Amino acid sequence: MNAIYHSVSYGAGAAVIALLAGYLATSIIFNRRKTPVLASFQDVVVSVPPGIPPVIFGLGLLLVFAYGPVRLYGTPWPIVILYATIILPFATRLQLVAMTGMGTNLMEAGAASGAGLFRRAFRIQLPLIRPAIGYTVALAFVLASVEFSGSLLLRTGNTQVMGTQLYDLYEFGSYPLTAVMAVIMCLVTGTGVSIAILIGGPGVLRQQVR
Repeated sequence: MNAIYHSVSYGAGAAVIALLAGYLATSIIFNRRKTPVLASFQDVVVSVPPGIPPVIFGLGLLLVFAYGPVRLYGTPWPIVILYATIILPFATRLQLVAMTGMGTNLMEAGAASGAGLFRRAFRIQLPLIRPAIGYTVALAFVLASVEFSGSLLLRTGNTQVMGTQLYDLYEFGSYPLTAVMAVIMCLVTGTGVSIAILIGGPGVLRQQVR
């Protein structure tokens, strides 16, 4: 039960971090003409994680948080940061596609009508990029259910997640419990996708297919 709770809570925390960081990166890349150097840097940063195996990120975070000046090993933060790092490129690209399709006319019309930056973001942008947000939530739940290699390096007895618990059950020869955990992982993934549909609308499924 602890592993299930940890996977869900870590995935939700990673989704929030990835959405916020992805929105900031997307805004910078989308407004490339204003800050071309910063936009190019952000574009490179969010493009790197898909090309690096999660186990490499796990090892790096293990060295940083276990032996670095900030000792966070044994807390949930290393795993949450690992998940957020893996999700960030997808969250950024999806929001960038949504913003590009939306264009700048609506935001400019809102500014001309006297709406401030935050009001434009919450009343115009966020409703229009709901499918991208829903997809990111679905990806977070799927990742939290199945991610294994990086979590195996960062987990402790108090931060077990479903992937590492499944591995331990299999290694200990508890095959019936291994099967039960596998079924639970499928149920958690299905629940996450259902929540993503509620957040992002039916269009989130079309984005997943693409």
